[in-house]
Amino acid sequence: MTKKILLSIMALAIMTAVMACDSKNKASGAQKKPSGPPAEKKAETLKPLMIVKPWIRLRPPGMKVTGGFVKLENPNNSPVKLISAESDICEATELHEMIHEKNVMKMKKVDSIEVPANGTMDLKPGGYHLMFINLKKPLKADQKVTVKFSYEKGLSQTVTFNVKNNLMKKPAHKMKMDHGK
Repeated sequence: MTKKILLSIMALAIMTAVMACDSKNKASGAQKKPSGPPAEKKAETLKPLMIVKPWIRLRPPGMKVTGGFVKLENPNNSPVKLISAESDICEATELHEMIHEKNVMKMKKVDSIEVPANGTMDLKPGGYHLMFINLKKPLKADQKVTVKFSYEKGLSQTVTFNVKNNLMKKPAHKMKMDHGK
């Protein structure tokens, strides 16, 4: 019987010590650390971007490059970067931007195009756009062209572009041009 009493007293002493330590930690503001590996942050699941009016400019026969244009709408709470585009109509598809430098418009290749969180980005003539380089065969008006967009964070999207005969029309008024004569 003394063994049982002794074991009971020891168990009571251990429980009292544990409770005292626990209340001391709570009073000092110490937090209990979770056991096991740290919990991973849940990554935001990206929603596909909304694609508005994708089109490719029809070029005269013999021209080996053309531009692609589209409005991208980002429904996500974080920005999304378009990092590449590809299509089987050409040897290369690049992301480009038109810049105004020393009174001259220049086109330059860019590594990515950022679509702001809950915002839009217009890929349009005179700004950001796609360049289809070394067309494999001439395009036709109203032709459908498949383009695969790849975004940062592993998101990708297949987009169907429509080829449009959107050649520049003559201006409604006469323009005065100085050719340095």
